[in-house]
Amino acid sequence: MGLIGKTVVKRAPVYGAVGIRGAAPYPIAMLDLRLLTAGLLLLLAGCAGRSRDPIVDMQGVDPVKYQQDLAYCREARKWTLTLGNYMDECLATKGYKILQG
Repeated sequence: MGLIGKTVVKRAPVYGAVGIRGAAPYPIAMLDLRLLTAGLLLLLAGCAGRSRDPIVDMQGVDPVKYQQDLAYCREARKWTLTLGNYMDECLATKGYKILQG
């Protein structure tokens, strides 16, 4: 007899937000991807800090020496990984008064 007279019904898999038939497809991999994305966004936000030069109190400061120190700090910033504002810290260690504002 075989398949004559019988109907074969194939059900398509159900895809949803939680995967096939209610089971999360890769729960740990999705969590890792989310954490990685959040970490990269935080890293980019930290790197996208203030790009302009710090505001320095120039009273009693030799402008030529300041430009030399500023150039030194800019060059050193290229090769330094910091979590804070490197330019402020660099110029402050050279004796300049950094103004907030």
